[in-house]
Formats: sequence, structure tokens, C-alpha cells
Amino acid sequence: MADAPGAAGAGAGAGGRQPPQDPAHPAPAPAGGPGGPGAGSRARDHLANERTFLAWLRTSVNVMALGLAFAAFGDVTTAPSLAAGAILALLGGAGLWYATGRYRRVNREIDEGSFTTGANVAGPTLVSLVVATTILIALLLLVLAAR
Repeated sequence: MADAPGAAGAGAGAGGRQPPQDPAHPAPAPAGGPGGPGAGSRARDHLANERTFLAWLRTSVNVMALGLAFAAFGDVTTAPSLAAGAILALLGGAGLWYATGRYRRVNREIDEGSFTTGANVAGPTLVSLVVATTILIALLLLVLAAR
């Protein structure tokens, strides 16, 4: 039995005809799009990296603000409150430095195609421990100074 006239083969739709294209809802771009295979995925990866960088940035700025609050803690500024504030301000600056380096490294790895998710969890884990420990030390300085 011969195919009906106009049948283009498998996947051509019922009766071999393509449905009419709605200009308000264009068909999705073929895999890879105009930038080549994986271009859409790479763009998403870069945007996710940028969002992660901004989260690190917000956290670092908040730690610095906490340091300023510690330095102005109470009616009278004391040496321990200034030390606690300075420690947290320095920690916030170190967080900015780490976040920028991580952002640039991940960007490079995404561009090279060598980035693997979850491959390097030691850095963020260590930073979290350092932040928590430093905040506890700063609080301890303030509590001991109040006695």
C-alpha cells in the first residue's frame, strides 16, 4: 500500500500534514538553538552562578553589618565590642573575596565545559564553619566584656 500524497513520513502528524503555526506561540527552537548544542543550558548555568554569587555577596554584607552593630553595641563603645565588630567586618570582607574568586572560577569552568556540580563542597563547608565560629567568638567577646 502506498503512502498518501503529501505524507512526509513518521512524525509528520496525522495525514502527513504539519499543524498551522500560531505566530503568537512560535515553535521551540531546535536542540542547541542558535548558539549551538548546549547554549541554552550554558546560559542557565551562568545565570545560576550569578544568583549564587549574589547570595554570597548578600551574606557577606550582612556579616559586615552585624560587625557594625556589634561595634556599636550598648551605650558605651568598648574595646571588646570594637574587636568583635572588626572581626566580623574582616570576615565579611573575606567572604566577598571568596565569593568573587568562586564566581570567576565557576564561570571559567562553565565556559570550558569542565564544571561538575557538587564536586567541591569543601570550600563552602569550611566558610560556613568559619562564619559560625567567628560569630560565636564575637558574641563571646561581648558577653565577657559585659561582666
